[in-house]
Amino acid sequence: MDADAGAGAVLIGAVVLIEAAQITHAAMQKSELLEVVATLDTGVQQWGGGSVCISGSLAYITGGWGLAIVDISDPAAPKRIQKVDTGVLCGSFFSSASGVALAGDFAIVVGGLGLAVVDVSVPAEAKAVAKLDTGVMTYDAGGNVVVSGKRAFVTGCRGVAIIDISDPRKPMVVAKGNPGVLSQWTAWEEGSGRSAIVDSTYIIGSMPYVGSHLLVAGRGLAVVDCTDPAAPLVVRPGIKTGVLTDKGGSVAVSDDGKTAYVVGGHGVRVVDVSNPWRPVMGPAFQTGVLTKAGGGHACLVGDAKLLVVGGLGMVLVDVTDPFKPTVLGRSSSTVATKEGGAFAAVKGKHAYVVGGRGLAVVELSF
Repeated sequence: MDADAGAGAVLIGAVVLIEAAQITHAAMQKSELLEVVATLDTGVQQWGGGSVCISGSLAYITGGWGLAIVDISDPAAPKRIQKVDTGVLCGSFFSSASGVALAGDFAIVVGGLGLAVVDVSVPAEAKAVAKLDTGVMTYDAGGNVVVSGKRAFVTGCRGVAIIDISDPRKPMVVAKGNPGVLSQWTAWEEGSGRSAIVDSTYIIGSMPYVGSHLLVAGRGLAVVDCTDPAAPLVVRPGIKTGVLTDKGGSVAVSDDGKTAYVVGGHGVRVVDVSNPWRPVMGPAFQTGVLTKAGGGHACLVGDAKLLVVGGLGMVLVDVTDPFKPTVLGRSSSTVATKEGGAFAAVKGKHAYVVGGRGLAVVELSF
């Protein structure tokens, strides 16, 4: 039985489920809406894929073999300008998930061996300046990270860690624990801890910061109130979405913070999070590009488009009405692997898709 089907406890009446709706397919699905215009061997990817974030004309890409910084000033001709051995990514051990987020002149990188801080003030001379055992990572699962203000929120198969990065060269664990969708339950506690190589759950996740609430996608969806980062409160553990598997998942959130799109091996679930204490489940839909083995990722494009990437390709969905999604186009990313899934970030009219075979630059024409 898939983990999401029985994950955690759901309070009756607290979550409203709307049965899966039929996704509308446009009369002509134009693959030219998603055209790969360039690919690049980043030197850090392995079959498990990685992650990417963008700042200005640079893309910061993680993989099992490190952090690559890529110049994308010309999207048709991306160039790697630096590769950094962070000391926390597991290319020589396992194909585990990884994540990267920016905090000013620093890149926060997470992998199976913990968290690393990389000074990117001079991108071509970037170097790791700090490393931290978060207490929630394992070799074979890795994790992901988002940054909000002076805090980094890190997922691993042992839970979530909240890291104080007010001094990026001296990161400190503020709190850690498990919101009930990653591994066995543990109480939130102060201070750092150590992890062991015991859990093989493969977490490909993201944790959008909705106001003061954190959304965590693992074997189910959890909502964590982080109003006080030192004392997080799990307000909704183990919400069943019907799309997540024991390989974890990811979450994209609309700019207004009211709608979340939960992505997993079984598809995409629309969730109304306008009231994080009472999330309302909308329809779930299939994309044709996600796999149970690798899961996938989604990001918003413009005002009302959702780009979903997975091991079988990428699909562009019109979510003008989130409860009546319409597929506009589907194509291969050329870089994803079935087992490792994919990750994407968007800047302007281009998407930057990372998979086990490297980076693909995709022109979005709509």
